[in-house]
Amino acid sequence: MKKAPRTKDIQNLIASYTANGITAHTYDFSGCNAHDIALILKIDRTNVSRVLNQLHRENRLIKLQGRPTLYLDAGVIHSFSTEPVPYTLPVGRGIHEYLNQDKPLRIQTENKNRKKLTYTGIQANESLYPLYQELLGILLYPQTFQSISLHAAYGEGKHHFLRFFIEKAKELQLLGNYTQVLEYMVTDELPDNEQKRLHEVHPDNTTIFLIDVQCSNRYRLFQLHQKLQQHHAGLHSSWILCYLFSDQDSIKDPILQRFIEYPLQFPSYEHRTLKERLELIFSEIQKQSNILNETICLNKNVVTCIALADSAYTTQALLRELRRSIIRAHYSFVQRRANIIDITFEHLSDGMLNSIQDVSSRFSELHSILDMFDGDVLYFIAQTTCRFFNTLHTATLNEQHLIDNHDNEQIISICNAMLKKTEKIEINTIRSIFVKELYDLMFPLLSATPLKQKETMIFVLFEYLQKLITELKNNTYHCSFTQSRGLGTKRTDAICDNIAQIIESKLQVTLPKAERTLISTYLQLAMQKLEAKTPMLFLCHGEDIAANYEKYIRSANLYENCRSIDYSEAWRKKEFRFFLDYVCDIIQQIDNHETLFIFSDIAPLTEIGEQISSRLHIDVQSFAPISLPLILNTISAMNHGQQMEYSLTQTPSLPAASLSENSRSLIDRISQQILQQSLVFLDANKASSSLMVVLLNILKRLKLNYSDEITIRFIIHGAFVIERAVRSDPLPNKKTREIINSHADIYNTISEELDALNNIFNITISKAEIATITQIFLEYM
Repeated sequence: MKKAPRTKDIQNLIASYTANGITAHTYDFSGCNAHDIALILKIDRTNVSRVLNQLHRENRLIKLQGRPTLYLDAGVIHSFSTEPVPYTLPVGRGIHEYLNQDKPLRIQTENKNRKKLTYTGIQANESLYPLYQELLGILLYPQTFQSISLHAAYGEGKHHFLRFFIEKAKELQLLGNYTQVLEYMVTDELPDNEQKRLHEVHPDNTTIFLIDVQCSNRYRLFQLHQKLQQHHAGLHSSWILCYLFSDQDSIKDPILQRFIEYPLQFPSYEHRTLKERLELIFSEIQKQSNILNETICLNKNVVTCIALADSAYTTQALLRELRRSIIRAHYSFVQRRANIIDITFEHLSDGMLNSIQDVSSRFSELHSILDMFDGDVLYFIAQTTCRFFNTLHTATLNEQHLIDNHDNEQIISICNAMLKKTEKIEINTIRSIFVKELYDLMFPLLSATPLKQKETMIFVLFEYLQKLITELKNNTYHCSFTQSRGLGTKRTDAICDNIAQIIESKLQVTLPKAERTLISTYLQLAMQKLEAKTPMLFLCHGEDIAANYEKYIRSANLYENCRSIDYSEAWRKKEFRFFLDYVCDIIQQIDNHETLFIFSDIAPLTEIGEQISSRLHIDVQSFAPISLPLILNTISAMNHGQQMEYSLTQTPSLPAASLSENSRSLIDRISQQILQQSLVFLDANKASSSLMVVLLNILKRLKLNYSDEITIRFIIHGAFVIERAVRSDPLPNKKTREIINSHADIYNTISEELDALNNIFNITISKAEIATITQIFLEYM
């Protein structure tokens, strides 16, 4: 459904009011109603009401019932709450009841003498942990003259880490409080000044030399080391020489190995875990929010892109690029007179987006982190503590680099025991009577979920609820587990809220928040167990197209229970019912479940789901048109318990009156002789016909004449653009910004027409690729 106009402006205004009301401790949200918003943004009140209700249904706003009805931003509220907040609050209930009043919202003024001894990456299973532990071991070793070297590219944070480590060592009493730290730079041009530094050394105190090596002459460095060693010979204090090299290969230098005892590799940004990267990103965004004194928000998808930017960056370069993105977003914020600085994909550079790689292998790691935070948008509110950073910094990683949540162990253990019970339980008359009232009240609700595939899962939940309700009515209830976040998702939380509302309205019993968390976790684990076994079937026009999808999914270990069938030329010569019979036979061999996912190609196959469903009496969900991003997103949604949506976008037909017979023949030759031999995930006929429709629209809007030359160039190049977009591997173009600035009208026209391809193939064509296509048309203008 197309959203009402200026949806983002409405949500940002509410987010701004919500943040201001909380941080100022006034809790005055009187301006967050449809009438006032319509006056401020100069939008029709009816449209504003429609948008507010839509955002509330999407769980992006919290509704405060009353006169007038108020709306608060759910993302901002989640930034300050430590417990689940209902998305609808009845009259008489205030939002401040759900906020943690003990937690200081404003940043406290710190004692200047007090050091904040925290650092990203030094916990177990993080990138700096081995280095941190080894340095502690070196300090414990009784030796009065030690030499250490750290090797990493410039900008990775070697100096910053060592300064932290020295202060931490003082805290751990491995170094004395009077330890001296002297910084020294060695270059090819500047004269040696070690004598000046040596005069500053106190003979009785431990001294650490931080020697920044900027020279290529290793013998000069060796001579410096000898001089320092000779000067130390007459002293009784300890000296530690820390050489800092701005290249990683120098660790193997044979000259350095002669006098450096402990050569150590400092991890590059590329080898930082996603948890560490996000800590750095969150910290920088909060810092910029405080500097600008404005709220900054960004969607989790944008956070994902920033965190996955890889090989092109050092730590310093990434933070510098992030600041540039914030500058661009701030410029848009000033131009639009917006209420919140909203960082979108448009504010990320092409270099950052093009450096993203190896996404699928890091899905689980990334989701284990981002699932810790409620909502789809993260808000960084000026002059407040950054909840996202604090939550992440105190979390621990396991050996698979996933977030360990030990608090959930008790809840998960109880839910797993309930699921195990579903395998053995038999529903008899006595048990049915025991839960009959709950069955009548809530079975229609739960039968609309995947739990309908296994009724014992619903029955075990009803037994647990019946026992819980009895204890609550008799005042004998005692929580048997430690309260935690649980594993519930938006989908299961919504179901749980409905269950709680039914019990409260019909049975006059209020479920405790801890029990709601457990029920939501049980629903999530049960649905995951059912959906993880749901078979996938790929059906495609052409030879080996469907097989290539299956091969990719299996080789990447993304999903096991999948099959493929090609709707080949041989099948197309027969009546369609014979192909349908064959598909049903295959499904009966692989499917003993009540649900099947079908990913199909163009229009004729999208109707096959209904026919299979009626023949085999199973629930069939059809996803079309098939594309690699659609499959990956569906698998990811299944793994994380999100609701899946699918569309039936049709391939545009080729306008019969627009082309001559020669032109049609040309398109067929391109498709058969070139594209069929080269494309892996696309059907050549579908790609060429779709591109031809787009080409004709572009030529019409740019007032260009049709020619075979431009047709050949556009269709061949465009087909490979689509293939690269399917693989999320776009080609860069160094002139992208120059083309956009110099030929904005042409670029925008082509971009608008290419949107049809995005919809047909479920892809996103990058700006760089659009700029390259623009260059093709510029040659004919």
